[in-house]
Amino acid sequence: MDPEDVKDLEKYIRDKRRAEAKCNLSEVAQLCNCIGEIYSKYGRYEDAVQEHSQERYLSETLGDKIGEAVACRKIGENLCSQGLYREALELQKNHLTIARECGNHIEEQRAWATIGRTYLSQAESKNIQESSVANKKAEKAFVKALEACDKVKASVKPAEYMSMKGRVYLNLGLVFDLRGNLKDSADMMKRAVVIAEKFKLYEESYLCHGSLASLYLRGCQFSQALRSLDVALTMAEKLRNKVWERETYIQKATVLANCADFLTAKHCLKKAHKIKVESDVSEEKLVKMFHCVNKMQEASQDLQTKTNEKELAKLYEVMADSAAELGNYTQAIENYLKV
Repeated sequence: MDPEDVKDLEKYIRDKRRAEAKCNLSEVAQLCNCIGEIYSKYGRYEDAVQEHSQERYLSETLGDKIGEAVACRKIGENLCSQGLYREALELQKNHLTIARECGNHIEEQRAWATIGRTYLSQAESKNIQESSVANKKAEKAFVKALEACDKVKASVKPAEYMSMKGRVYLNLGLVFDLRGNLKDSADMMKRAVVIAEKFKLYEESYLCHGSLASLYLRGCQFSQALRSLDVALTMAEKLRNKVWERETYIQKATVLANCADFLTAKHCLKKAHKIKVESDVSEEKLVKMFHCVNKMQEASQDLQTKTNEKELAKLYEVMADSAAELGNYTQAIENYLKV
C-alpha cells in the first residue's frame, strides 16, 4: 500500500473510533466511506463491503437517502469486483431507485454508469450466449448514462460534466471491443481521449490510454500500444497511484515481449517488482512472467547461433511455451509452427 494511503487509512480509523465514542453517526458514516475507498483501491473488497455496509446502515438510521444510495453503489462495486454480479446489480438498482426518488440526477447518472460496468464485467466473464445478453444490457445502461449527463449539465462544472461523458464513451468503447467491433470501439475511446486531454482529466486519461493500448496490442499495433502506455504511466505517476503504475509496467512488458524487445520487457517487470503494492497481478505471477521473458530472451539469442535442427526445434518450443504463458498466443502459434 502506498505510504500516503497507509497514513490516511490509519488517520481515518482513529477518527472513526473517536466519532463512534462521541456517537457522531454522520461522521462515522463519512469515515466508513473513506476507509472503504482505500480498501477497494488495494483489492481488499470484503473489508470495503464491511465498511460501506456500515455506512449504509448509519445513513438509513439518519434518514440520509443519498448517503444510503451512495453506500449501495459502493457495496455493489466491490461485490462486482468479486464476481458477485447478481448481488451487485440488486444493490446498484436500489441506488438508481433512491436517486430517482430524490430527484438527484448526478446519482442517477452514476447509477446507470455503474450498472453498465457491472453488466460489462459480467459479459467478460460468462459464456458466449450469456456474454452477448450482458453486453447488450451494458450498452443500454451506458446509453441511459449518456442521456442522464444532459440532466446534470447545468448543475456541475464543465470539467465534471465532460468527465462523465468521457467515461461513458470509454465504457461504450469497451462494449464494442468485446463484440469484436474494433472500429467503433476505437472511435469511442478516441472521443474519450480528446475529452480527457482537453480538460486535463488525468484519471480518465489513464483509463483511456490503458484501454487503447489493449486494443492496439490485439491488432499487433505495438508502437501505438507503447505510446498509449507511456501516456498512461505518466498519468499514473501524476496521480501518485502506485497500483496503476505497477499494472502499466506489467502491461508494457507484455507489449515489449510481443515485439521481441525482451531486455526492456524485463526492465519493466523489475520496475513493477519494486512497487510494493497489492494489485490484480500477484508477486508470484510477476516472477513467473519475468522467468518466461528471460527464457525467451535466451532462446532468441541461441537461435542466432544454432544450426542443428533438433536444437532449433527445442528453442522454438521454448519460445512458444513462454509466449503462451504470457498470453501472447499469436506469437506462440508462430513459434509452434517452426518446431
